Amino acid sequence: MKLRKLLTFLLISVFGALPMSASAQTQPCTLTILRTTDENLHRFQLGVQCSPHKQRYRYYIDVEKSGRSGNTRSSQSGQVLIESGDMVVGDIKINIQAGDTVTVHARLEAHDTDIATVTEHYPAAS
Repeated sequence: MKLRKLLTFLLISVFGALPMSASAQTQPCTLTILRTTDENLHRFQLGVQCSPHKQRYRYYIDVEKSGRSGNTRSSQSGQVLIESGDMVVGDIKINIQAGDTVTVHARLEAHDTDIATVTEHYPAAS
């Protein structure tokens, strides 16, 4: 029994100092697509809400538009250090005309593992 406690202590001591995989971390994050409009100009940003924890993340935002004028895709990514619970990151602006449909996909990752994803579909504008 003492050997088991010793091994457990050693494992925690050794591996506790190494970065944990994202799936083993207990810090849930949620993402929200934020959209503002000014006539035909639409702005998309990513609301990030995580348990307060000093952690570096990488975010990705993809905006795909399809309509009469064809298909376009705008992407943005970056790193962010989350020290408090809520942040807004990213900034993609596109013109949307009547008949255009838009899909926005975003994800947040840490240590090359997805932490959270979100996808929003915006039907054809009239």
